Amino acid sequence: MTGWAQVLNHYTEKGVRVENRAAGGRSTKSFRDEKRWDRILNDLKPGDYVMIQFGHNDQKKDKPAVYAAAETDYRNNLKRFIAEVRAKKANPVLLTIDLPTPPLPLTTAMTFLISLKLLAGSSRLCGLPQLPLLGQDAQLPEQPVASLM
Repeated sequence: MTGWAQVLNHYTEKGVRVENRAAGGRSTKSFRDEKRWDRILNDLKPGDYVMIQFGHNDQKKDKPAVYAAAETDYRNNLKRFIAEVRAKKANPVLLTIDLPTPPLPLTTAMTFLISLKLLAGSSRLCGLPQLPLLGQDAQLPEQPVASLM
């Protein structure tokens, strides 16, 4: 499976290391259940960025291994991700899901998007941090890492 994170390193400044830890078909629930999140936390260093994008698979009510209700489990899982990243003195970045997500109704996808936006606001994540991408005048920390899921 391919995704946008596989090419992110082509758009960052020299010296930025991108580690793509994404796994297709995972949700906030299954990513943690499979201990994938634990591996990211163990490797996380102060100043790292963790780009967090979930929601598409969390919506799948017919798949209990991945389903996480937008108003409860999905939001709580994201809160835990944010708190754990911050506890490591790293920077969480929430990314939204794509809309619409056929064959799910737009209203289902919107529920997850609204939940993410409300959480971002309450977690003081409304403004994106200055990421060290090409064309920006960012001061780079020594060997920053962007972990993606």
